[in-house]
Amino acid sequence: MLVFIPDKEEAPDGKIRIEAVKENAYAENSELSRVFKEFTGRYRIPYVDLLPVVREHARKGEALYNPDRTDHHWTALGHRVFSAEIQMFLKTNGML
Repeated sequence: MLVFIPDKEEAPDGKIRIEAVKENAYAENSELSRVFKEFTGRYRIPYVDLLPVVREHARKGEALYNPDRTDHHWTALGHRVFSAEIQMFLKTNGML
């Protein structure tokens, strides 16, 4: 199983604005998401892509990552959201 946890990014369509995020994080996250999906599909590896979840919450103005520019750890909400997504995937696919 592969879980893609994207790098902290500044979403152009979101309400969350974070200083000093890696310059190309948004584009790099998009590309990694695509590459991982293709790879896992080809080799039939279960895949959890958390990028859509991150961007959905950013659009709502909900921070899943610590807003401090040097801290890439998750917030308490981030821990709850990511663990719920992974748990739902595991249950849905008979892995838990």
